[in-house]
Amino acid sequence: MKPARLLVIVVLAVVLTAALAAGAGAAKKPVAVHASIELTAFSQGGPQGVAYLKRVGTRLTGWIVVWGLAPGTSHAWHVHGPQGSCTGTQANPVASDDDLVADANGVAYVKVSTTSALNVIRRGFYLNVHELGSADGVGAGITCGNIRRSL
Repeated sequence: MKPARLLVIVVLAVVLTAALAAGAGAAKKPVAVHASIELTAFSQGGPQGVAYLKRVGTRLTGWIVVWGLAPGTSHAWHVHGPQGSCTGTQANPVASDDDLVADANGVAYVKVSTTSALNVIRRGFYLNVHELGSADGVGAGITCGNIRRSL
């Protein structure tokens, strides 16, 4: 084999080995997990809704829509967990953001943008909307949905 050709092969092998080694040590990009949540009323004919949450790393984003509320009312919401459910074991709040505020038709929408050190998109966590706003002490839950990871 010619010396120039051998040199090219050796240089390519060194470069390829260095690139593979650098890639192996690089931090992996966080994986996004998603949940679509049906919010069911605690009382017959009470408010209900839907929510979508996405978690990448510690960032939690998405949206919540609730209808059947009194117009102009504010409602705190929280993700509770772990090891809880809407109809079973109650758990402490672990994530929340801006309150929902009902429009003139009794429909409230909020865009979620917060953080959580816990992976809240899994079994054992639930999203609960409360009867009062955060400034008024939140009150009891009025609609709730168990969080399950979407595929």
